[in-house]
Parts: sequence; structure tokens; C-alpha cells
Amino acid sequence: MHTVATLALVAFLALTVRAEDAPSQFQNKRRRPVTMTTEGQALVFTVPGGDIGGCQIVRPAAGWPKQVILRLLGSAPYYEGFHLSTKDWTLGESLRPGETTMSLQRRDAAGRLHAPAAGPETFRIKITKTEVGLEFAMPAELLKDSDQVVVEWVDFYR
Repeated sequence: MHTVATLALVAFLALTVRAEDAPSQFQNKRRRPVTMTTEGQALVFTVPGGDIGGCQIVRPAAGWPKQVILRLLGSAPYYEGFHLSTKDWTLGESLRPGETTMSLQRRDAAGRLHAPAAGPETFRIKITKTEVGLEFAMPAELLKDSDQVVVEWVDFYR
């Protein structure tokens, strides 16, 4: 009986490791469920937001579509800290409904972030408040050369 229980435990652990190592389109730091769906021509990543969290979104094999939408679920009226990052850049500020200007910092050859000498580079992004949370289209021109994007946030309620 002890041998059967041991074999069952080993089989369970092997399946767990295999599931953890399987490639995926996204990873979530807090192990919250993240879904990826298609709505028309857009790829939509839906993430349970709130408190402090983050996830990593990986470019689909076919490449990024023209529109990639990030939907943060939850009741937070805004996020006081929000960043999108790749190996080449970081974009972020607070995330509030309406038009938002986010600062962009690019990485140099050594991987250090810096602002351009000519002044800060910014992107205007429209954040929409929906019945389920906040959502916005990620800047397509920044995604085109990126294999993955790390999303991190700190909500207002923290």
C-alpha cells in the first residue's frame, strides 16, 4: 500500500512539473488566472488586477496583431503605479480612466534605462473604465520588436 501511495505521489509531482514547464502565452506572478481571447482583430489579455501584481505576456507565434488590449479586472478606480517593460524599454505612470500620457524610457546597450537627452519620450494612451475594470490598447509600435512584455501594477487601495 505504501508503494502505491509513493508511486501516485511521484506521478502527481511529475505532471505538476510538466505543467509548470509547458510554454504558455502568459505567466502571472500571483498565479491568478489570465485569459487570452480574440475580439475581432484584437488580441485581448484579461488579468485579475487589484492590489500589487504583475504578469508576463509572450508574443504569439504568428506575431503581435495590430491591436493588443490589456484588460485589468477589479474595482480599483485607478492604479497609482503601472508599468509595461521589455528588454528594450519601460513605459509607465499611473493608470486612470481617460487620456493618459505615459513616459517611455529606453535601455542602452548595457541594459540601463535612460530618458532621451532631447527630453522625455511619451505615449498618449486612452484608458477606458468598463463594468469589469480598466482596459487599454498597448502601443503597437513598441510591441513590434518585443518577444515579451512584463506588466506590473500597484492599485490605489493597496
